[in-house]
Amino acid sequence: MHCLCVVVVVVACQVWNLTMSMLGSQEKPTLHSCKAAEARGLLEFTTVLLDRYKHKFRQGKTEFQQNQNELEGKLLQGAAEAAWKFERVMQDNRHQRRMDRNVQEQLMFEYHRFVVLFHRIQGVDYLPKTHAMYHLIMKTGFNGNPLFYHNYANESLNGEIAKIARSCHRSSWGEAVLSKIRLARLVHNPRAR
Repeated sequence: MHCLCVVVVVVACQVWNLTMSMLGSQEKPTLHSCKAAEARGLLEFTTVLLDRYKHKFRQGKTEFQQNQNELEGKLLQGAAEAAWKFERVMQDNRHQRRMDRNVQEQLMFEYHRFVVLFHRIQGVDYLPKTHAMYHLIMKTGFNGNPLFYHNYANESLNGEIAKIARSCHRSSWGEAVLSKIRLARLVHNPRAR
């Protein structure tokens, strides 16, 4: 119990500056405004809370609602646990530049498990970040542990790409997105020619 209290206090210190707009609404939860350290702290906090209050998920007016809520609770708990295991594997191997095949497979398994469970909860669309993360894991054999080289310096690029993608018509979507991204790079960085 003492260990749980320490975890909650440490995590609470990491996420003290979150606002409700960062978390989203009950109808549309989102963590898009959270930074990596804040989301990591929320992950640990959420995993502990989901485990502690899993018995409350079986509430509802009808038996169908109770079953749906219980299923959603199990999916949420499984997704949180998979994400937490993924994070633990990354942290446990943070001093190793190269990751062996077993670690790569464990990372891929836990990440894929998280993505599938999270998608089943509400049918959340896969984001470009999801796809990029798969590639990041696949390249750990060659590039090594992402903790050594990956940073969040280009996080704003995801927002720019999303805006560009929304402005393109579906009949020429692929070509239009790529040409607009190239044009935006040229405007912001003339040496990128």
